[in-house]
Amino acid sequence: TLTLANKMSYDAISSNAHPPEGTRVVCRSGCWSLPSHVVHARRMLWLHRLRPPLARSLCTRASGVAQPRLTKIVATIGPASEQAELLQACVDEGIDVMRVNFSHATPEEFHLRRTNLRSARGGEFVPVMLDTKGPEIRMGGLAVCKTGGRKAKITLETGRLITLTTNSAFDGASDEKTLYIGYPLMADKVTTGTIILLDDGLISLRVTEVMPNRDVVCEILNTSAIGERKGVNLPGIITELPPLSEKDKEDIRFGIEHDIDAVAASFVRNAEGVRAIRAHIAECHAKYASEPSSPPPLIISKIESTEALDNLDAIIAESDGLMVARGDLGVEVPIQEVVTWQKTMVRWDRRVVPCSPTAFSPPSPLLLHFSLSTLSPSHATCLSGGSMRGCRQAGDSCDANAGLDVIQSAANTRRGCRRYKCRS
Repeated sequence: TLTLANKMSYDAISSNAHPPEGTRVVCRSGCWSLPSHVVHARRMLWLHRLRPPLARSLCTRASGVAQPRLTKIVATIGPASEQAELLQACVDEGIDVMRVNFSHATPEEFHLRRTNLRSARGGEFVPVMLDTKGPEIRMGGLAVCKTGGRKAKITLETGRLITLTTNSAFDGASDEKTLYIGYPLMADKVTTGTIILLDDGLISLRVTEVMPNRDVVCEILNTSAIGERKGVNLPGIITELPPLSEKDKEDIRFGIEHDIDAVAASFVRNAEGVRAIRAHIAECHAKYASEPSSPPPLIISKIESTEALDNLDAIIAESDGLMVARGDLGVEVPIQEVVTWQKTMVRWDRRVVPCSPTAFSPPSPLLLHFSLSTLSPSHATCLSGGSMRGCRQAGDSCDANAGLDVIQSAANTRRGCRRYKCRS
C-alpha cells in the first residue's frame, strides 16, 4: 500500500522498481487498485505530489478498479464557455482540466469560472490550471491610438526603414517611422542581419544598423497593418528576461490563495527559471494556501522559444510536465519543424514526467492536431482559443455553441481513438 496523502521519500521506490499488479494506492481523493503500468516507479514519484482533483482525474473508475484514461482534455474556459449551463455540458463531455489564461482573465472572471465548475455535477473532480502571462517583449503605444481609439493601426510597408527605440518618450507616440520596444537590452542582443518579428510573426524586420544612441534601424520585409502593444520575438536570441514578471508573481499568489492545482508557466527558457518559479510557488503556498500541508501546485513548463529547446533536457528534469505551445513555438522555428519538435518532446517527457499537454489554437485544423496529440501519444491536449472564445478559425464570429462544439469534437476524437486502441 502506497499512501499519497503525504510526501513520500524518493528512496521508498528504486528507480527501476515496478510495483506489482493490484498495488493499493491511498490518497485524499479515494482508494484505487492500479494496473502495474500506471504505478511505474517514476510515475509514482510524481503521483505522491498530486492534489486531490488531479489524482482523481488521472484515472476513471470501472468496477472499483482504476483504468488509465485516454489523452486528457485541458480546456481553456473563457467567455464562450464560462456560464454554468455550458460549463456543465463541458464537464459532461469529459474535460479533465480547466485552464484559465491569466493573459486575459481577471480575478472576477476566475471566480465565476471556478464557482461554476465546482457547482457542476462532477466538476469538483476537475483540477484548475492557472496559465501565466509570462515575461515578454512588447511594442509600446501608438500615437494614432490617442485619436483613433485602442484598435487603430498603422501600416508598415515592405522596403521602408523603421527605427526601433527603447526611449520611453516614444511609448504612446510611436508611428510608421519610430517604434518603441520595451526591452532595454535590445541594442546589445541584435546585430546586422538579425530578424525581429512583430505580432506573432505578422511583420518581419531585418536589422540594418545599430546606432550609437542604441536605436536599431530595421528594414521592413512585408507589408501589413499592426496595432499597439503587440508582442515582439527575437528568434534564436537569449533574452535574459526574468522567469516571472511582477504580474505573474501576483497571479500565482492569487491562484494559490484560491486553491489552484497547477501552474502553466509561460516562456520558460531554462532550468534556473523553473527552479525560481517553484521557489515562488512554495513561498506563496506556505503563506496563502488554505491547507499549507497539502501538496503545492504542479509546474507545467510551456516550451515557446528556441532558447527553451536548447535547454529542453534540463527543463524536463525540473518540471512536472511540459506544454508544447505550438502557436508561439511556430513563430520561433520554421512551422514545418513544430510537429517534429512536439514528437521529440513527448518522447523525452514520457521518460521523466507523466504530463505533456499539446496546445493548439485557431487557425490550426482542430481534429488533425487533436488526433496527432492522441497518436503521439501525449498525455493531454490543450484546447485554446476554440474552447475559450468559441472560434473554430481565425476571423470566425465567436459564439458559445462553437466553444462547446470544439470540446465535443475533441471528446469524439478521443472516443474514436479508444475504438482503434490508441492510448495516451
